[in-house]
Amino acid sequence: MDWTFKATDVVIVFATLMGPVLAVQAQKWLERATEASRRRHQLFFTLMSTRRTRLAPEHVQALNSIQLLFGRKNSDRNIINKWEEYLDKLVFSFDGKTEAEITNWNVESDTLFIQLVHKISQRLGYDFTELQIRKGVYRPTGHQNVESDQLAILSGLATVFTKGQPLPLQLVVPEEAVALQAEVQRSVIAQANPDRVMKVKIVPE
Repeated sequence: MDWTFKATDVVIVFATLMGPVLAVQAQKWLERATEASRRRHQLFFTLMSTRRTRLAPEHVQALNSIQLLFGRKNSDRNIINKWEEYLDKLVFSFDGKTEAEITNWNVESDTLFIQLVHKISQRLGYDFTELQIRKGVYRPTGHQNVESDQLAILSGLATVFTKGQPLPLQLVVPEEAVALQAEVQRSVIAQANPDRVMKVKIVPE
């Protein structure tokens, strides 16, 4: 029996055995790539939709996910660099800062954020400009007021718990209660007068 194999025979046998395995691996790789792309686009969508409500939990979560979703390729280096620069700017203490310093910080941090989102949009194939990212958003005044109030409340509570600042309280008593209390006091004082006879009534069980 002739057991001689040609090179083409070996290739055919190898392809027959490895074909299904390679097909499965290719399918898994495609699924991972598709899921990674979907998550990057979802992150960009979240940053765009919350770019005027940056205290929102989903906005913060999206920022913290940038390093996980854009840190694997050299083409992502510009995004990571801008992300690190923006995070460094966010570490800011308002204690002892003047109004001008706070205003300047707001302007600089907003510029860095817009640049970061713009780089992500370019990476994902969108054609947004920085001006479109900055201006193209609607935010009702009521939402802005609520966010400002929430920030003021959190800041005040932090001062109370960390610096021992007293918590201001105002007790409001209805006028009827004040009048009733005054009447009770007058009655007690009158009964306590030694020249006045206190009447006691005994009621049998």
